[in-house]
This record gives sequence, C-alpha cells and structure tokens, in this order.
Amino acid sequence: MATIFRPSTPPSLSQRLQLHRLKGLSPLLWLIIVNVAIFLGLRIVGIAGVFSGHDSWLTEASHWLSMPASLSALLHRPWTILTYMVTQVEVFHIIFNMLWLYWFATIFLEISSNRQLLWLYLWGGLGGALLYILSYNIFPGLRAEGSVLLGASAAIIAIVVATALRIPNYKLNLLFLGPVAVKWVALVTIVIDCISLTGDNTGGHIAHLGGALAGVVFVVAQRLQASRRRRHPRFIPGGRWVQGEPVQEAASTVKRASATHDDTATLDAILDKIKSSGYASLTPEERKRLFDVSNRIK
Repeated sequence: MATIFRPSTPPSLSQRLQLHRLKGLSPLLWLIIVNVAIFLGLRIVGIAGVFSGHDSWLTEASHWLSMPASLSALLHRPWTILTYMVTQVEVFHIIFNMLWLYWFATIFLEISSNRQLLWLYLWGGLGGALLYILSYNIFPGLRAEGSVLLGASAAIIAIVVATALRIPNYKLNLLFLGPVAVKWVALVTIVIDCISLTGDNTGGHIAHLGGALAGVVFVVAQRLQASRRRRHPRFIPGGRWVQGEPVQEAASTVKRASATHDDTATLDAILDKIKSSGYASLTPEERKRLFDVSNRIK
C-alpha cells in the first residue's frame, strides 16, 4: 500500500520573524531564560505536589537536576554536572544570581565576545563542580550521604573574577557605598566565601571558590594565548605580517587585521588606555567608537 507524504505547511511570516528573533538572542539572555525557566518549572511541580498531597515532588524533581557529591551517584546522573549550574529552587537564590549574572556579564561583554561569555559560564560551572566533588571525596570531615550541589553561583563568580582581572578599575555604583572598583567587589566576595566555609553551606562556598579559580585560569589562558600570538606573527592575505592581538585587551571583539588603518590606530590607542587606566577611564566617545567598530568587523 503506497504511503503519501504530505509536505508540511510552510511557516507564516510571523512565525519566521519569531524564529529569527529567537536565533538572535544573545547568550546572556539565553542563560537567564534557561535559569528562570527551570526555576519556574520546578516551582510548578512543587505547587502541583502540594495540591495533590505529594509534598516531595519538588525535592525529587530538583534531585534529578542537582549534582551529587558521591561519584557513584554522579555516574548514574552524569547530566547533573551541567544541569546543576542552571538550577535554583529558592526565590531569593534565583533573583540574586540572575541580577549578578546580568550586571557582570554586561560589563564583561563590553570587552569580550558572546562566545567567550558562554564558555566562561560553562568553565566556571565545571570548575565549581570539580572542586566540590574533589573536596567531598578527599576530606573526611565533608563526607555526607546525599550531599548535592545546585545553583549558578560558581559560574557567575567565574565571570565576576574574570571581569575583575580584565578591567580591575571599572567602577560600580553600589547602594550606600557609591563608586567601587570591580576588583574590590570580587575580592570581598572571595573573602566572604573563605570565611563562610564553616557555615551551613560549605559545599556551596567550595563551589564558589572553584568558580573563582576557573575565572583566574580563563584569563591566564587568554593572556598566554595572546603572548604566543605576539611571539609568532601571522600572515594576512595581501602581503602583511601582523602580531597577534592581546585577548585581555578586548582584541577578541576588535579584529584589527580586518579594520582600516585609521580604525587600527584608534583602537590601539583605546586599548592602551584600557590597559593603563581601566575601562572606566574611557570617554563616552571612546566607548562608542570601540563598540561601533567591534560590532562592524567582528
């Protein structure tokens, strides 16, 4: 018996536009959407459980997304090494994490690319997971049955630390404190995590420190890559040899090789100013120039 295949109905103009908008969302917005969507999903499960007489539904659902400290349990739930970093259960936890993610990722994106932000988020989450697992399986005082890790904090702290290392003098206007350099915000955050290791959330603070270390490693790796590029110039079609640009000076978003001679000279001056005085020292015109050219040639 012959089977007739009917072509699917082509998407309407509004559907195509909506798809285009979704594809155009930045990684930062996608990270926030995923975190919030999982939080809301868990909350809906919890509400359904309360009304149906199954109060444990929320705990059970979050259990399958949280990363266990036990290696044997992790082998049975390997996906949790990724899902834990986008899973929050408490209201204030998700609000605080998303605010920090938005604030520091926005600053980070002024000197880096969307791809670097996404990789740094994943790298920070993996760094937090690794230090958490190692600590709970090495130190006898931390071993506890059923210990799990969840939350985006480790990934976000990696972004905070990387931003502080890249542009340490960038000023944040904090409530009651006024302008504070981002390096001090990162330092205080790390100190608080260190002195809180004896509290009720030891595993969470260990993961935060793992994320901070991941942020340091990320920036150091970028600087080593930039150093290799400077030592080994590369050939550009057209008969020119150029030195590799320093990643830590926002060269990843400003490809000088494809810019005009005037753009290159201007960007060199701006990047030198960032290196010596920090991003906050740029005038509005210099920031606009950096943003416009990087968008045009990246």
